[in-house]
Amino acid sequence: MNDQDVSVQAAEPVQVQVAAPAAGYSAFWPVTLLLVSFLLIFGAQLWMTIQQHGAMTRQIQQRDEVVQKSQKVQGELKRLAEGLVALAKRDPEAKALVDKYGIVVKP
Repeated sequence: MNDQDVSVQAAEPVQVQVAAPAAGYSAFWPVTLLLVSFLLIFGAQLWMTIQQHGAMTRQIQQRDEVVQKSQKVQGELKRLAEGLVALAKRDPEAKALVDKYGIVVKP
């Protein structure tokens, strides 16, 4: 820029007129609809969370039942193997099975 003085003239202020709301206008209905929509969304999320919790609880119960059944089967299999090893001391066929499959009973 030059070393000349720059003068700035202020413009006249502009006045903006805001229209007054129409008679009888109320923010009640828009706000009410917004709140109802939030309640519906949160209610749906709560319902889905409750359903998921119920499903997870059922799965845990089913898993516990499976574990109990597997422990029962494991105990029966252990008793069968113990009986077969005890029988192998007297019976050559049982001894052949024990030797063939490498059955060992740990105390």
